[in-house]
Amino acid sequence: MVALRKYQLFLLSIGFGLLMSAAWPERGWSFLSFMAWIPMLWLQDYIFRNPSQFGRNAIVLFAFPGFLIWNVLTTFWIYNSTDIGSIMAFLLNSFFMSLTFGIWHFVRRNVFFKGFGYFALPAVWISFEYLHQDWDLTWSWLNLGNVFASDYQWIQWYEYTGSFGGAVWILAVNILGWHALRKWIYDHNLKASLYRFIPFILLIFIPLIISLVSYTKYQPQGKTAEIVVVQPDIDPYNEEYTIPIPQLLNNMLSLARQKTDSQVDMVLFPESSIAYTMWEADFPLTAVYDSMQHFVHQFQTSIVMGLSTRALFPKDAQLDVAAKPLNSGEGFYANYNTAAFMDASGKWEFYHKAKLVPGVERMPFPRLLKPLENLAIDLGGATGSLGTSSDRAVFQFDNVKLGPIICYESIYGEFVTGYVRNGANLLGIITNDGWWGNTPGHRQHYEYARLRAIETRRDVARSANTGISGFFNQRGDDQQATEYWRPDVCRATVNLNESKTFYVVYGDYIARLSKFLSALLLLMALSFRLRKKRSI
Repeated sequence: MVALRKYQLFLLSIGFGLLMSAAWPERGWSFLSFMAWIPMLWLQDYIFRNPSQFGRNAIVLFAFPGFLIWNVLTTFWIYNSTDIGSIMAFLLNSFFMSLTFGIWHFVRRNVFFKGFGYFALPAVWISFEYLHQDWDLTWSWLNLGNVFASDYQWIQWYEYTGSFGGAVWILAVNILGWHALRKWIYDHNLKASLYRFIPFILLIFIPLIISLVSYTKYQPQGKTAEIVVVQPDIDPYNEEYTIPIPQLLNNMLSLARQKTDSQVDMVLFPESSIAYTMWEADFPLTAVYDSMQHFVHQFQTSIVMGLSTRALFPKDAQLDVAAKPLNSGEGFYANYNTAAFMDASGKWEFYHKAKLVPGVERMPFPRLLKPLENLAIDLGGATGSLGTSSDRAVFQFDNVKLGPIICYESIYGEFVTGYVRNGANLLGIITNDGWWGNTPGHRQHYEYARLRAIETRRDVARSANTGISGFFNQRGDDQQATEYWRPDVCRATVNLNESKTFYVVYGDYIARLSKFLSALLLLMALSFRLRKKRSI
C-alpha cells in the first residue's frame, strides 16, 4: 500500500473541493463531477485501512477543507448580501457535509468489515440532501444533481428520477472510477485497472445517450398561451424602498405595455415588485390594486405581482414564530412574501412563499434565536420570520393554470411538483436576484429553472427584478434571456402541458428509499459497535 502523509490527505480533500467547484454551473465543466469524488474516496479508504494511525473523528477533520472549498468557491456571492451570515453558511454547510461523509465512514467501518460498503455512500449522502431540504437550516443549493443544470441535455431522465437521480449517477460513477484506480494504486496492476474502467465508462455514456435521444425526440405538449415577463431592474439596495409607489408602478406597467395586448393571457412581475408592506384586508383600497385593476381591464388579461403583505392571525389559529403582537396588544399578525394574482373578472388571490430563506425570512430554531430576529438582513420586502402558505396555490385565467414559485422555492424539486399536482400547466418563477450583484449567484439560480422544467415537463416563465428573465420550454431550452441590470420585457408563446411525469406522481422516492436504507445501516453500525465494545 502507498503510504500517505497527513498533508497529502489534506491535498486529496482540497483536490475534491477544487474539482467540484470547477464542475459547478453556470460556467463549470460538469463532467468533472464524474471524477471529483475519487480523491475523497481515496482519502476515506486510506483512513479506513489504517485506523491505528488516526483518531475517531479524523475523517471529518480531513474532509472538511474540501467541502469548505466547494461551498466557498461556488456560493461566495452570498457575502454580497450578508457577511456574517455567509460565513456561518459556509462553515455550517461544510460541517454538515463532512459529518455526513463521516457517517458513511462509520457505517463502512462497522458494518462492512471486509467488503467495500461503497453502495452505502449514495444512500447516506442522498439522505442528507433530502433531510437538508426540510429543516430550519435548509440550504440545498449544492445538491449534487444540480451540477447538470447547464448541461441539461444530459439529464432528460430527471422526469423519472428528479435531481436525486443525478446524485446517484455521480456517486456511482465515482465509486466505479475509484474501484478501478485503487487496483493500480494498491496492486500496481495496470491491466486489471484498465479492465475495471470499462463499467466506469459505460455508466457515464449509457444514461448520457439515453438522455440525448430523449432530448432529440421530445416534443412540447399542450395548448398554447401568450405570456409576458417584466424585468423592471430596480436596485434593491438604493431604489426599491425610496422610489414612491406610484412611480414604481408606472415604471413597471409602462414596460409591460410595450409587449402586452388583448391576446396576452398573463403578465408576470418579479418578487417584491412593491416592497412596501400593506395589509391584505385593505388591498382593494390601495393604489397597487387600482393600478393592477386598470391594467387587466385595459388588456383583458391577468397579472401576477410580488408584494410584501401582512394579515391578522385568525383567533383560533395556532401561533408560530411568524406571529407578531399588534400594538394594541389585542391579537397577532404575520408578514408575508406574497405573490398577488388579479384577472379581468376582478378576482384576486394571494399565495405566500412557503420555502423561506433561513436567517433572512425565517429565524431558525426560534425558541433559541428569536431575540436575534431583528438582526435579519432585508432581501426583498418584509423581513424577520415570515408566515407561509400551507399548500401550493395555482392561479388560473382561461386555459393558463400557473404555479407561482417565489425565488428560493425554485431549487426544491419535489416542492415544485406540488403546484403541478394541484393542476398547474405552467410554472412561473418570480424572483429578486439583485442582492448578490453581477455574480454567479443569479446565473446559477436561472440555470436551476431548467431542472424544474424537465422534472415536470412544464414550460417556465421567469420574471426577475435584476437577475435574468426569460422562458424555458419543457426540454429545458431557454428563450429570450435578458441581460443583467437592464430594464426589459419579453413575450413568448408557451405550451400548457396537462400530463404528469413519473417524478411529479412519485416525487423523491429515491431519497425516501435512501433514508430508510441509511437508517437501517446506521442502526446496524451502532449495534455492531456496541457489541464490539462489550466483547472487549
